[in-house]
Formats: sequence, C-alpha cells, structure tokens
Amino acid sequence: MLRGLFLDQFDDLLTAWRSHDRLRSAVDVPLQQLAASRDRLDHLRNKANETRRAFAPESRELEAVLLTTFCGTYDETVFLYQNDAAWKAGPPRFRCVCGSTIDEAAHLT
Repeated sequence: MLRGLFLDQFDDLLTAWRSHDRLRSAVDVPLQQLAASRDRLDHLRNKANETRRAFAPESRELEAVLLTTFCGTYDETVFLYQNDAAWKAGPPRFRCVCGSTIDEAAHLT
C-alpha cells in the first residue's frame, strides 16, 4: 500500500517539477508565484521521501532506523527514525507515516 502511495506522490512531484520548470523559464513571472511554486515542490519532495523511507530505506538510511513496527493503517511494516520521535520525559513516542503515534515501550515488552 505504501508503494502505491509513494508512486502517486512521485507522480505529483514530477508534475509540480515540470510546472515549476515552466514558470522559471517564463518571462515576467512574479517572484511570489515562483516562491510558492518552489515551496510546493519542496513539500511534495519531502512527503514522497518520507513515504519511501517508511517502507524502502536506502542502505545508509537503515543505519538510522530506531524501530520497525506494523502499521495497521497501511497493513505493512514501517521503519521509524529518530526524527519521527518526540523525545520528551519517558520513552520516545514515534509518529508513523500514517500519522498515528506509537509508544516505543509497547514494542520493548
């Protein structure tokens, strides 16, 4: 399921990239419009990368995985990283790519 979501997000990213590239080569495009286009492009890139890392991390990214768990929303195992965790008092609470919160302590027992 995550692979399909990633492919959809990647298609959106490519569409946004092509649109941004056309804006950059156009004449008299307002700077605010270029900035908004770039912000959208960055957001889509980050979202697609977050989804990919959750189910298919690169070998160097595997070194940063702190926890793997089953995500019921996507019905598959996901990889969780330090950046996915809230490091407050007590054990960390991870945010899954689906948006739910996962208590690390529940996976240590």
